[in-house]
Amino acid sequence: MKMNKLNDLYKNIRNIKKIHKLNNFYKNIRTIEKIKNGSNTQITSNIHETSISKLINKTFDTIDLNPLIFKKVMSENGIKIKSRTKHCDDLIIKCNGMVNVTKPNLFKSELKEKQNFLVHQPSGSQDYPDFILGSYIKNDKVCYLTYIECKQLIPSFNNNPPKRNKYCIYICGNHIYNGYLLSTIPMEEKINKYKMELKSLCDKYTDDELKFVPYKKIEYNWDGNGPICFESNKINNIPLLNNCLSRHLHL
Repeated sequence: MKMNKLNDLYKNIRNIKKIHKLNNFYKNIRTIEKIKNGSNTQITSNIHETSISKLINKTFDTIDLNPLIFKKVMSENGIKIKSRTKHCDDLIIKCNGMVNVTKPNLFKSELKEKQNFLVHQPSGSQDYPDFILGSYIKNDKVCYLTYIECKQLIPSFNNNPPKRNKYCIYICGNHIYNGYLLSTIPMEEKINKYKMELKSLCDKYTDDELKFVPYKKIEYNWDGNGPICFESNKINNIPLLNNCLSRHLHL
């Protein structure tokens, strides 16, 4: 009985330490300077990504992992990252929070003694996400994954609207959001219906002379605090972020 109480006490202490570390992480994000480089959004984006990368490295004690190595490890364990036809079970589409790693040899040689790693642009410079934060848990033969996208304070999503997924995180300027709160089922249904109708319209007017391509630019009505759907649920943002990111803290 005493041993159980002692274990509970240690667990509570670890949880308190994790929350403290994560609170510092959120605080550091809020203090990121708002950078403006006129119309050159690429420079602004690169500076923002670099700042976020440094914060992640510092908070979660990560090692930078080459995207090709990460893809090879996933492939060896039967997981596709980005197939040509973008199957719904691809890692980048489904955004699994955990994957089984039964063939870890490449992980072991690359990570050495570290558990956490950061993959920059795992599916290319023009595609989602900007980062994958991972934790390889050797004893359990699993890898915890978090998908991180960096955007401007008032973000432009083009054809990649936020994923309603607890393991997807969006850092917009100096605000951080859990992706689960950035969309709703009705919004997703509306987006899917729009995509299908747009494709049908393009097919209808495409002929031997002209080809119409369904460019799906989808944007949110977004103020400095987030989209409309976030406002009514923002109380859940930090708890969801904590549940996701605490998996990468090994105290």
